Amino acid sequence: MPEALLPDGLVPVITRSSALTGHRSVRRSYRLLDRDGGDLGPLDGVTGASLTESAAATLKRGGSASITDTEQDIDWLNSRIHATYEVEAGPAWGLGVFIPSAPEEAWSGSTRRWEAELLDVLTVLDEWPLIDGYTLPAGAVVTDEMRAIIALTGETAVAITDSTSTLTTARSWDPHTSALTIFNALADSIGYFSLASDGDGLLRAEPYVRPAARPIVWAFVEGVDCIFRDQFKVTRDIYHVPNVISAVTQGTGDEAGLSVTVYNDNPDSIFSTVSRGRLIGRADGPIVTEATDLDALETIAHRALIDATTPTLTVVIDAMPVPVSTNDAVTFRRAVTGLDGRFVVSRIEYGGAETDLATYTLTEVVDL
Repeated sequence: MPEALLPDGLVPVITRSSALTGHRSVRRSYRLLDRDGGDLGPLDGVTGASLTESAAATLKRGGSASITDTEQDIDWLNSRIHATYEVEAGPAWGLGVFIPSAPEEAWSGSTRRWEAELLDVLTVLDEWPLIDGYTLPAGAVVTDEMRAIIALTGETAVAITDSTSTLTTARSWDPHTSALTIFNALADSIGYFSLASDGDGLLRAEPYVRPAARPIVWAFVEGVDCIFRDQFKVTRDIYHVPNVISAVTQGTGDEAGLSVTVYNDNPDSIFSTVSRGRLIGRADGPIVTEATDLDALETIAHRALIDATTPTLTVVIDAMPVPVSTNDAVTFRRAVTGLDGRFVVSRIEYGGAETDLATYTLTEVVDL
């Protein structure tokens, strides 16, 4: 395996027994899969692949790959590519399952090279239109309907956390609305994360958890376990941060809609009602949603307030790749900057070479 060296800057005292905090021998493997996830064998000729994962995007994974033609039989329209990062004498983890676009060809003499865009498997749902629209009755179990939407598209690798929440009113969507749009609307109505594919291509949807309540999965810290380069960017966005947000549902007939208002009253927050001495509302007014009940509505409002406050501090670091995903909670500490606390991974970028550092965008956690 090629050797990946720790970045210049904060060079730790190497703990040779740790596969992830010392110099490491690594490789990325790429395998072809059929639509159902069946293994078709290794994908030959990959000379580089840049991959991204973004929590804020609807299609959360993507990338591009350079592939030299080795006369391997590749069904570009129906095959998928599973990328994996492997550490010798250490762990391996998936970097995503991708749908390759019909690639652009580049020739050099008799050698053909393909440049392929790599699309998130969620693209299947995003491109799948419900031609006649879609209607669900009041009382339908939301997570059952979420599974049904995915089943319509033929995708089978699915993990959706069960919920007993039901639709309080009938729901309908216009003709040609995508399956992904309908799925995410249902997920939002019960306070779930939007649909995401994990590193092995599993389509996942689960209840939203406040960043402050998520388990810490990695510590990006200086010292003996440091794996990040001592050159990074810190961005602070403090313009028009609200400290109060309302969320409402529309009433039906004689039944009034639901309404919830949440406040940032945390005295430790510089944006709170306590610190600012006044209320600052959301510029677009209340959030109008199809929440199924008050608990879901409060989750939506609370999540929106946290999201509106969270982007106040972002750190972008280059580090040795580790098995974390977007929305995971981590810690970051660099004493000279005064930064030492809990963050959420909001974006990951893997460079083209298998020994490249990964770029992690970390967003400071604000608990309200």
